[in-house]
Amino acid sequence: MIRMQYSGNVIETAVRIMVSRLKIICNLSHNITTLYDVLSFQPGIVDGCVYYPDDAHTEQKGMAIEFKQVGYKISPLSELTIYRSVSFGYPLALNKALKDLSVKVELGTTINLVNRLYDCDSGDVYVDGRLIREYKVLTFRAAMNIVYQSYAYFPLTIRESLSMGCISSQAEKQLEAVENGAKLGGAYDFIQELPLKFQTNLEPVRTGLSTSDCKVVDREQFKSPAATEKHANLSEGQWQRLALSRSFMKYSDKTRLLCYDEPSAGLDPKAEVAMFERLRSLRGEKTMIFVTHRFGHLTKHADLIIYVGDGLVIEQGTHKSLLAEGGEYAKRYNIQSEAFAEATML
Repeated sequence: MIRMQYSGNVIETAVRIMVSRLKIICNLSHNITTLYDVLSFQPGIVDGCVYYPDDAHTEQKGMAIEFKQVGYKISPLSELTIYRSVSFGYPLALNKALKDLSVKVELGTTINLVNRLYDCDSGDVYVDGRLIREYKVLTFRAAMNIVYQSYAYFPLTIRESLSMGCISSQAEKQLEAVENGAKLGGAYDFIQELPLKFQTNLEPVRTGLSTSDCKVVDREQFKSPAATEKHANLSEGQWQRLALSRSFMKYSDKTRLLCYDEPSAGLDPKAEVAMFERLRSLRGEKTMIFVTHRFGHLTKHADLIIYVGDGLVIEQGTHKSLLAEGGEYAKRYNIQSEAFAEATML
């Protein structure tokens, strides 16, 4: 009787293991199918044939951008309109601030129309007087430096992550560029406080390596590799500074357009002011676009502010002219400036 019960338990265990293995095989099969779907995916963006910049604008430093009656929806089936016949322009080499205050606008929509991750459903976007669709996408994007509010994390060290934007192949120059980029992005000080500094692994891949079960004689041998697998417990502001630092690595004379989507969302007021001062000092003759809900220090120095609400351009002008009008921008600015002043005094 006992032997039969034991045999039954063995069979039950074997069946459970088989079912578990079948589930794993099914999941792997699904993943493989998904992989082939991705590999067979055809991009909806049709590449142009004109190299950027074209012959008429080779000596130009900035990038002129113009929206003409642009309309865009999230998808053909969506009733949510992002833009409805929106028209505005960023004249050449002017420092711009785009004030996007509509909660209906998805993060990065404007910037994604500018860099052709999306194509507008109606109207046209012009760059340097030419339809954006006419440019070869890779050459066009190579002239841009974009920082999104939602940025990517990589299973790399800080140095390797920042180096992804570095054009130098020499190790010594690359390290110098990484440190300089970290200083410009405001990340250098907190990186130096980390135990492994620039060798800190931001999002390490777990290998199962552990020192807890090692013999004393072997523990020191694995201590350093195990330490690199510990996650870096960084604040949102620190992650944002790393993203900004990586963007500075791509900064070069070939860069004509600098776009920042909510660059100060995770920063305190003092850090925000310091960051904007660094960005303004590096602008030169390049075109800069800021998409932000925070008014603070930036808008006082913008050559043009475009207030977009509910898919339409509501107001546009300079900081002083919009305050004088007493419209929505002025109301929002006054509310935020009071809170900003209180936070700065703390």
